[in-house]
Amino acid sequence: MKNPKHLILKAPHPSPLSAYRGFFGCKHFSKANEFLKENGILEKLEELVRLGAQIQVSSGAVLGEHGLAAKMFTRKLLKKHMVDFIGSDAHDLKDRVPNLDACATYVEKRFGAEYAKEIFVNNPNCILA
Repeated sequence: MKNPKHLILKAPHPSPLSAYRGFFGCKHFSKANEFLKENGILEKLEELVRLGAQIQVSSGAVLGEHGLAAKMFTRKLLKKHMVDFIGSDAHDLKDRVPNLDACATYVEKRFGAEYAKEIFVNNPNCILA
């Protein structure tokens, strides 16, 4: 596919065999974010939200575990109250542990208890209802 509006990312399956063969990540999120920046798509995010899109970010991004750029961008979204959900991004209990408590504490302190309750409790409950 040669359409410049599309980005195709390829990688081996992240299995134990892939890790044994040297695969420890493909940086798809970084590559996708760079593609979005280069194509001006991130500027349209507010319009998508106005049209009804909902946004989820990871607690690791909010807390700075995925680099400064992700931290700054997610905090900008939080400041504008554009985030609807925050996911843990946890994969296990050793290397990528759940950190929602620390993130919820940060969001409540920085952006208010009402907004924290909305994105950590109310909005997720609406999905489960």
